[in-house]
Amino acid sequence: MSEAVLGSTAEDTAPADGSLTAPAKPLYVIQRPWLIGVLTALTAGTYLVFFMYIHARDLKRLGQPLTPWMYVLSPLIAIALPFAASRLSEGYSAVARKTGTEATLDGATYGGYAFVALAVLGIVDRFAAEVATLALFVCMAIVGLCFWRFARQINAVQLALPEDWYNRAPYRLTVGTWIWLLLGLPLMTLSGMVAVDEVRQLLRERIAAGETWTSPGNLFSVTPRRDWAIAQVGTFSDGSAEAEFAVSESAFVLVFDQTLAGNLADISDLRRSNFLNADNSGDCSERRWLDEDTLARRTELICRGSVLGTQVTVISSVTSDDDRAIEAFGEAYVGPGEDDASEYLKEFIGGIQLLEVKQ
Repeated sequence: MSEAVLGSTAEDTAPADGSLTAPAKPLYVIQRPWLIGVLTALTAGTYLVFFMYIHARDLKRLGQPLTPWMYVLSPLIAIALPFAASRLSEGYSAVARKTGTEATLDGATYGGYAFVALAVLGIVDRFAAEVATLALFVCMAIVGLCFWRFARQINAVQLALPEDWYNRAPYRLTVGTWIWLLLGLPLMTLSGMVAVDEVRQLLRERIAAGETWTSPGNLFSVTPRRDWAIAQVGTFSDGSAEAEFAVSESAFVLVFDQTLAGNLADISDLRRSNFLNADNSGDCSERRWLDEDTLARRTELICRGSVLGTQVTVISSVTSDDDRAIEAFGEAYVGPGEDDASEYLKEFIGGIQLLEVKQ
């Protein structure tokens, strides 16, 4: 991205003698570098929209030929960050020369690091969504650190300017700062709760893709096509399940021994009734068939709906022979921006096999 794209030219518009003149309007309050780093991390990088604009605006008031609103776009288009931060470095370097201040500004370097972190976050979000929130915390810490360092370099130039050029004395908290904090804290709190779930999921015992797992009572076996986690019984149920599995904290499968449940149709009817009572706008479909390989009877009920704006999929699959029956019951919750794991549930449940009783 060229300087023209960022709304600047190579010429300096300061007076001919090279000195600085007082800005027509006050400059923004000088911020503590650590606070800028914290705000950047807390707001998942959105604070940089404000950061880039404020500094571009101040440089324009100090005679640098910048178009501030163009810098608002740079955090939104991550690849523009190195170029935008580089142009800010050039502007503050020009100001430093006019004040006789020695300053080293590595905006392009820190902007480049931030871009790499954001690119890695995008890749993780695309190919490893189950740890995307953990990656968000790590990447935002890197981006926050980069702009903490960059802000320290900018401050060295700002502090050399007359104090009365600013709205307030250096290092004052502004209303804008509190607004960004109030926006960022709930965001990171919610993200932290999701990250805890991701850590919990990572620490569970796993069934590797292609590995066959047999229940302790030899009631059933399953060979998943992708990695699944084994959850402690009682994690997602009241403790009555034979086994519990999870692809994430919001998508899981419970396996119940329904041998003494009586009429198998009652199981599907009960699940359908419970689901529609919670969401009467939901939709349920059911199919029944005979497994030609094992001669086991199978019933599959799939219900889809929404609860408080969250998409919900419930799957109940019963496998039975003349003596026994088991039910695999799965639930998947999909919030805004999350991936739908319901197909993972169907795939896992479809791989469950009822084992023969050993005499």
